[in-house]
Amino acid sequence: MAETAVGLVVDHLIPMLTQEASLLRGIHSQVVDIKDELQSIQCFLKDADRKAEAESHHTRKDGVKAWVGQLREVAFQIEDAIDKYMFHMGQLHDHGGFLASIRKITRSIVKLKARHDIASDIRGIETKVRKIKERSSRYGFDSLHNQQGGNINPTWYDPRMASIFMEEDQVVGIESDRDKLVVSESYDKKELLRKVMDKFCQTTTMESNIPARNGGVDEEIQIISKVREHLKNKRYVIFFDDVWKIEFWSDIEHALLDNNMGGRIVITTRSLDVANFCKTSSDVHVHMLKPLPSEKAWQLFCNRAFHFQFGGSCPPELENYSCKIVERCKGLPLAIVAIAGLLSTKEKTVNEWQKLLDNLGSELESNPHLSSISRILSLSYDDLPYYIKNCYLYFGMYPEDYSIKCSRLIRQWVSEGFITSKKDKTLEEVAQQYLTELMNRSLVQVSQVNYCGKPRECRIHDLLRDMILRKMEDLRFGSHYFPSNGSSFSEKTRRLTIHSSSQIHITNKKYSQVRGMLIFKSDLSDVTDLCETTFCATFKLLKVLDFCGAPYLKHLPGDIGALFHLKYLSVADTRVKELPSSIRKLQNLETLNLKGSMVQEVKSSQISRLHKLRHLVLTRGFGIGGIRLFKRFGCVALQKLYDVQFRDDIEELKKLTQLRKLGITGLRTTHEWSVVCECINEMRHLQSLRVGGIRGILEDVDLGSISPPPELQSLLLEIRVRKLPEWIIKLRNLVKFEIRASGLIDDPLEVLQHLPNLVVLIMADHPYDGEKLQFKQGMFQKLKHLELVCLFELNSLVIEEGALPTLELLILSFFSQSEYGSWWHSTSEKP
Repeated sequence: MAETAVGLVVDHLIPMLTQEASLLRGIHSQVVDIKDELQSIQCFLKDADRKAEAESHHTRKDGVKAWVGQLREVAFQIEDAIDKYMFHMGQLHDHGGFLASIRKITRSIVKLKARHDIASDIRGIETKVRKIKERSSRYGFDSLHNQQGGNINPTWYDPRMASIFMEEDQVVGIESDRDKLVVSESYDKKELLRKVMDKFCQTTTMESNIPARNGGVDEEIQIISKVREHLKNKRYVIFFDDVWKIEFWSDIEHALLDNNMGGRIVITTRSLDVANFCKTSSDVHVHMLKPLPSEKAWQLFCNRAFHFQFGGSCPPELENYSCKIVERCKGLPLAIVAIAGLLSTKEKTVNEWQKLLDNLGSELESNPHLSSISRILSLSYDDLPYYIKNCYLYFGMYPEDYSIKCSRLIRQWVSEGFITSKKDKTLEEVAQQYLTELMNRSLVQVSQVNYCGKPRECRIHDLLRDMILRKMEDLRFGSHYFPSNGSSFSEKTRRLTIHSSSQIHITNKKYSQVRGMLIFKSDLSDVTDLCETTFCATFKLLKVLDFCGAPYLKHLPGDIGALFHLKYLSVADTRVKELPSSIRKLQNLETLNLKGSMVQEVKSSQISRLHKLRHLVLTRGFGIGGIRLFKRFGCVALQKLYDVQFRDDIEELKKLTQLRKLGITGLRTTHEWSVVCECINEMRHLQSLRVGGIRGILEDVDLGSISPPPELQSLLLEIRVRKLPEWIIKLRNLVKFEIRASGLIDDPLEVLQHLPNLVVLIMADHPYDGEKLQFKQGMFQKLKHLELVCLFELNSLVIEEGALPTLELLILSFFSQSEYGSWWHSTSEKP
């Protein structure tokens, strides 16, 4: 974690401080020195973190773990110093201005004090960094980067070893697996090939004539030649278990040739990147293992827990607790075998089973048999690049079994400063790459996909979450607070998840370092219930504030504008009706999520100065006014604006050239439509577009004047059009097309069939002039979702053989226009 904390400081905070240092006389050199020292330390921090973890059970006073902890604390102090300085400076630039001379004098005095304070902090931090660097040399920690991670030999019990010697009738769910050849997390290429050669010598009469170690290229070539010679004209199957590095295949492929006799190589890995890399140079089949189904998980548990008693069957009085324990393992064989193995040594009583279930989290850490599970799972975390580790720890901020929206998680990562910018990519796109990597490493599970099969929601395995929670507490990353259970949290915690509306008795100073707060309590109605003092004064360094888990919240703090650092604010799915006027002061706000709230209008005075706002998510629904654009609209960095209504200042939309998602409703005139077309033509990054007019007012618009954005993936038209434009066939990336209230006169399928990647097609709520829709052979080879609703004049639908081969969902409903009017009238009156 020191690697992560220091990396964050070097990548993000030090550059910011370096820019400000031109204003901080006398400390510029100290800032540069701190950066140089941290960069020199950073190169071996990953191995130091790993060794500190290995020392966790027998740490000496000045060991690696203590040294790593000291370095982490310094990184946190740098972050605190910078954020506090920027907070004070930000308070002095209230856009309301200082009209009186006395206020100008006061501002100058406060500014000088803030500069003096940070100068003092920086000098103290520089001294600490130098001492830490000296200690690293004294104890030899700075030589760790010359060691291979695999040389830090584990001293813990590894339950995976038991699988090698398991009897065949004990294998459950993976019956086709056989003996495995283990490869460590880190390895030397030549030594790996030597070990393979040794295995051949042990199992055959082959002479152990392995070339001598000389460290040269010739040695490697000789070993490869020797292995190839042995395998020539032989049938063989070789297993490599738990491979981590993508270079592994390139290291062994020339030695373990796939000959005509049927030689086979089987590699198991937790990383999809490893599997994909193997596919680049040979004919490889990738088999994705899934968690054990419930019946297999239960069978494995009983075989292990009751192997020597009860004939491998669970006694009736233990079934309830056993089922809960198995459910907690979520189909993970490693966990099932280890926990069942531990229970096999216990008395078969309800008390023993209940005790383990209630204390499973602590048992995983303290019990030598179960702690090995945590350490095995930690290997995946330790192997992550430092810039992704914080992102993964953030999953621990959510409740157990919580399915997290990917977009929500990504925006929180960005707001926390975890994402490093890359050329030609938005921060959100980089964050999406990070999330995909975590999924490819099997550290994150996809719990829901969108219409085109991309992840919409995700979660983590309970045991991985337990591992994360322990690291969060140990590293001061974050804490969960349950006042009703009498729980508490460290004064030094940097993030807080609250599970109660009970007051947290906090003073203004003790918890000022909290950067993120997530609320998951249904009965919270007012923020004043969270704190006995002023909320915003207590948590003045907040960057993320998420009330999505508090559906009965009615009000935000009136002084929320005092949260200078706030970048992410969500009142989604709450009862908040209006935003405080002070929200205009949140000059660093990047995400404002109002979806599902009762906010019906965002006033111009509230957001016109939020120049960094990137995501403005509004409610789409009956009776909701949305947002109105206005002159001097300042949110030019917006990437998402959904939904928006226009009035007299529709031209302001032209400024929003960075939009990725746009929803426009309430268009009334052909002038408004033409302006919208001009604006859309300038949005070259647009991926999702919804356009809606007022039914009965804006009729028969011309779509031909739009030049479609090349990256458009989703298009929703809620306006009356008579004919689809030819430019639609140019949208090669379009996966979803929805059209409502159109009144088409031509068969739309003749145009839409040219969209090769269309997955979702919805046509609804309009009088279709044609009487028949015909899906001809070969049409829509990727379409999964087809919805035809209320096409008033349609009386015939034909789907020929060979059309729609991948269709999964078909929704059909037909009304005459008079019937539809009666249905709408009756249903609209219902609550």
